[in-house]
Amino acid sequence: MGVIADGLAAYAKPLLDKHSSSLEQLQYAMMLAQICWNIAVTPEEKHESRILELQKTFQLSDTEFLEFRKDIVEPMIQRHKDMFPKMRPGRSDNFMDEFIPSDPYLKDLPPKIGRNSLCPCNSGKKFKQCCGKPGSYRFFY
Repeated sequence: MGVIADGLAAYAKPLLDKHSSSLEQLQYAMMLAQICWNIAVTPEEKHESRILELQKTFQLSDTEFLEFRKDIVEPMIQRHKDMFPKMRPGRSDNFMDEFIPSDPYLKDLPPKIGRNSLCPCNSGKKFKQCCGKPGSYRFFY
């Protein structure tokens, strides 16, 4: 993966770790990470309205929403601020540097899979002929 994908994977890791029992759970975790990322990169004065929209979108009761906000949304927004301190709304100078996570988060990245290694999906094929094939839908790299 490239720098941007590595940064996104490291950012989403806490949610991916919690929701890794099935492909649907992984997709749900990535969706939550993207939502939190999008809120984090909007101007701070819009954060509250964006967060409140989630209650309607996910059809959560007040109690469920407060728990969702406290356990997922706010920690992920803070994680974004910690990992990508240079990425702020309206900044465009040195664009790629903003996607490089700070050092403590680099340890969260999984090791790269060699093209000629056996595929981690246990198909018995080489990675380049299976999940590493261009256009593959798998979440490996």
